[in-house]
Amino acid sequence: MYLLQASRLFPPQKIPWYSTRVSKGREVGCFLEQINITCGKTLTVVGLDTGLLQDFMGSTSGFKNGQLNWLTETLEATTNSWIIVSGYHPVVICDKERVEAKQIYGALHNIFMKYGVNAYISRQGCSSHTVQDGVAYIGIADSIESEPLNSSNGRLAFRNFHRDTVNDWFLLHRVGSLEITTYFVSSAGKIVNKAVIEQRGKVAM
Repeated sequence: MYLLQASRLFPPQKIPWYSTRVSKGREVGCFLEQINITCGKTLTVVGLDTGLLQDFMGSTSGFKNGQLNWLTETLEATTNSWIIVSGYHPVVICDKERVEAKQIYGALHNIFMKYGVNAYISRQGCSSHTVQDGVAYIGIADSIESEPLNSSNGRLAFRNFHRDTVNDWFLLHRVGSLEITTYFVSSAGKIVNKAVIEQRGKVAM
């Protein structure tokens, strides 16, 4: 997050900001932000260190189990809330990696379903993304340039941008009672893409 540049474009007294810092007393790489919004709801943003999960999945590592336990406890305590989880690694990825992904991130997907996570935001794994079991999986474009894709049959499509553009951006969430619009904004204040998340994972581009 480029918090300084973002706050210059959008006055912080009008918009509550969060950044991806490690929370005190939490597992390494995790963070939790809860922001009160209108309509009696809360926006809960949870960050995971998916690198640790990838390194230790299949083992009995305390890092892995501790992070999954922390995520479960955090989501259990969350009520009347929009929930966005973010991590670096995509949970839904390309066909050639599907078997490995299922082994590594199946537990995450099950937790997302059980506790009503609305969206998971990560690095983009494939050119198209999807909604699975009511959870919207949103991939942020990497450094490869391509043309924008249309969304169809419940699948998502994101435009890829050049590395120089992607390196300097932040996310802006517009939260309502029935949907969240997430804007991908450059440091110059240009909206380069957006995704609209409806309650329980329906997404429009």
